Amino acid sequence: MFPSRFAPALFGLILSGLMSLLVSGISTGRAVGLGPDFAALWTSAWLTTCLAGGLSGGAGGGAAGAPHGAGAGTAELRAPA
Repeated sequence: MFPSRFAPALFGLILSGLMSLLVSGISTGRAVGLGPDFAALWTSAWLTTCLAGGLSGGAGGGAAGAPHGAGAGTAELRAPA
């Protein structure tokens, strides 16, 4: 369906959407509970995170010129020198 050269970008886009859906659902559920308006609040929260992710450059946050996700958050994982 799509050329294989777009596979990494498409995978990143799908994974980013699913992860933001999951995280926004968990945080919304913890904040307001699973009441009757949960689905509307979750949808609103998810769309907000998708918009914020798109405006900030999308998912990954990798180092400049690095492959998708490379270098993201690795500074915190390194042992002190």
